[in-house]
Amino acid sequence: MSGGRSDGGPDGSRGSFDGNAALVGEFTIDGCSDLSFPAGEVRCVGTAPLHLTLVSIQLGATTYRWKLFTQTAVPDGGVVGDGGLTDGGAGEISLLDDAASRTPSPQVTIQTPGTYQVTLGVAGPGGTATAAGTILVTPAPLGASCTQDGQCESGLRCLCGADTAGRDGTCPGGLQAGLCTRSCDGRSCPSGSLCMDLSRTSVAGTDAGTGDAWRQPICVPQCAAGQRCRADLTCRELPTLSAAGHAGDPYVFGRGCFLSIPGGIGDSCITPDGQVSPLSCATGVCEPLGLRNLCTAPCGSGCPSSAACATWNTLVSPAPSGPRCLRRCDAMNTCDDPLLACTSGGGLGPLGFMLLGEPAGTTVCAPRTCTTQTDCPGGRCAIFAGGSYCLHN
Repeated sequence: MSGGRSDGGPDGSRGSFDGNAALVGEFTIDGCSDLSFPAGEVRCVGTAPLHLTLVSIQLGATTYRWKLFTQTAVPDGGVVGDGGLTDGGAGEISLLDDAASRTPSPQVTIQTPGTYQVTLGVAGPGGTATAAGTILVTPAPLGASCTQDGQCESGLRCLCGADTAGRDGTCPGGLQAGLCTRSCDGRSCPSGSLCMDLSRTSVAGTDAGTGDAWRQPICVPQCAAGQRCRADLTCRELPTLSAAGHAGDPYVFGRGCFLSIPGGIGDSCITPDGQVSPLSCATGVCEPLGLRNLCTAPCGSGCPSSAACATWNTLVSPAPSGPRCLRRCDAMNTCDDPLLACTSGGGLGPLGFMLLGEPAGTTVCAPRTCTTQTDCPGGRCAIFAGGSYCLHN
């Protein structure tokens, strides 16, 4: 076919290519966070690791030859503009293997940030044609998934990625997709993030500020109620440190993007294997309340917005040893434990309580009062001087 440059496809939106009207070599790319066609050339932008599908939209082609290489690669010794059709792919090393490079729509994952060139050569009854485009892979920001440190922005590391397992054991749930972060033990976090401290859930000791342990102070993206985080994380209230705070220092609650575990205020502190453990709670505090035990927190530094502070009639067991944060509840947000009830407080006996600094009518999930055993499904009706409450067996 004759050389030359076309201004693009019929709508001027695809490809930079040489060819004739019968075969012009158009393609697009799926998986980009931003896809554009400046001057008719495909331009794809995304963060590492970038999972892409290269899609030929050329009708009438019978042979395909894709190439994907870094922009700094040495050009091959083939014919200029041949798209690798006639040179067997010699020269620069393509990120596509030979089999994938000869399919209409190969898939590829680009692991390392940088600028890449993609070319497509096609052939068929209408002749041959080529098209070219650029892929810009940017470093992943704080909170993004990753497999290795080099995929994250400068100053961050990849926690729990496939090539960087967490120091404090197997990374749970969504963290197995990796998390671009850094330690905030004794240092502040970048703007738009906060310092989450789960050190109270750890038995492995501190990580000396390396940021390679998810149960130690690390930076996570800040979020607002109802805001979406990346798909495998959730916007939740977490114990956080002030600037330059250290693991185990007094904390306040802030909203950040993280897993739904360890449990928050009002969640169960029973492990997947059925054991009761305070390490199942983000605050490291578990009370023997409800059928499944209850993650809570001392009220000393304030409760999260989803909880209120309860003071008990006594500090004698089974009452907690001090004021505790209890999860708020209402008609829309009910208590999911059969031994707890949505109540505004009061009552006699050791589990009677009052809510501090709350307007009248505020209700929380607290031990249910009872008169008979049938009031406490799965538990027992315990009788105390002044009142009876549902407790677990």
